[in-house]
Amino acid sequence: MISHIVLVGFNSRATDAQRKHLQDAVEAFLGVVDGLLQIAQGADFGGRAQGFGYAITMIFDDRASLTRFYSSSTHKDFTAEILKPVAKKILVIDFDHAS
Repeated sequence: MISHIVLVGFNSRATDAQRKHLQDAVEAFLGVVDGLLQIAQGADFGGRAQGFGYAITMIFDDRASLTRFYSSSTHKDFTAEILKPVAKKILVIDFDHAS
C-alpha cells in the first residue's frame, strides 16, 4: 500500500465555502479513482504544523495506482481549479508501507 499525504496552508483569501468544496472534492475521489482505497482529511488542531492547517491522506493499492492518479485529468483539474486557488503552500509526501 502507498500513502499520499498532502499538507495545505490556506491563503488569506480562502473562504469557508472554498475549504468545504475542497473537502467534498477530495471525498468524491473515492469510488472514482482506480486503486484508491481510503481517504482521511481534516484541519490541524495542535498548532504545531508550521503554517499547514489542513491534511489529506489517501491510501492507494500500489505505486501504479498513485502514478495513474497523478497523471489523470481528475487530479490535474482538482489541483488547478480547487487546490491551488486556496493554497498559500502545499507539501506532498508519498511513501510505501512496505519500506
